[in-house]
Amino acid sequence: MQNALRREIEPELNPGEEIHWIGAPDPIAYATASWSLFVIGLPFTAFALYWFASASRISQVTSERLDRGFEWFPLLGLPFILFGLWMVLSPLFNFLKARKTVYFVTDQRAVALTGGRWKRVKSYTANDIKMIERVEKKGGGGHLYFAVKTWQTSKGKTEHKSGFLGLKDVQVVETHIRKLMSKRSDDAPAAR
Repeated sequence: MQNALRREIEPELNPGEEIHWIGAPDPIAYATASWSLFVIGLPFTAFALYWFASASRISQVTSERLDRGFEWFPLLGLPFILFGLWMVLSPLFNFLKARKTVYFVTDQRAVALTGGRWKRVKSYTANDIKMIERVEKKGGGGHLYFAVKTWQTSKGKTEHKSGFLGLKDVQVVETHIRKLMSKRSDDAPAAR
């Protein structure tokens, strides 16, 4: 498996860049990262379907008495149904995404590469790594967050953590990220 992963990331390496660690996420562990969306999505979708069915019945009765136009009212519920289905199916989407994802840490950066129709490459240099948060399960697997994006909203600051999800041995990867973080130059701006 390591040779197949190396062939996939080879075109992404800079000249002279050395690989220190390479791996792929566990699809089931990666999918569990969106478990909360699934749980919230169930009642959301159920209510959206109930609203759509009720609005359809009401519009049938009302459209017989009123002029045309009200029969389109139930269609306002379709975006909510679709959003609810997206939430319910998000673990499946993440499972499929994990099967096309490769992580690697080099002497210069940490990279998450996701293949598919379009290749997506997220690259984190030493200056991008501001913190490390390890979420470890029994058996050593888990998630490793090491980059934070912060932005101001009307309600205050909002943060989004990113990193490597669904790792089989999260402590090993943390060691490599800490080595990369030690190369950080505090006077240089973080690359985005």
